[in-house]
Amino acid sequence: AVQFSLDGGAHWTEHATPGVTSDRLVQWEFEFIPKRAGEYRLLVRSVNEQGQASPTPDGVSFVVEE
Repeated sequence: AVQFSLDGGAHWTEHATPGVTSDRLVQWEFEFIPKRAGEYRLLVRSVNEQGQASPTPDGVSFVVEE
């Protein structure tokens, strides 16, 4: 699975990735509708078959303008 967070990792939302193996890339989409303009940081991490999340998430910062 893939998990993502927009609150610094306090809460994570999971997206299942059925049929994925360690030697295949995963493509997924994320739709975000902000309540206000500002700077945001999206954190993303993977989850293995045993339910263990990656210890270090990857992240990207972005700005939403009015």
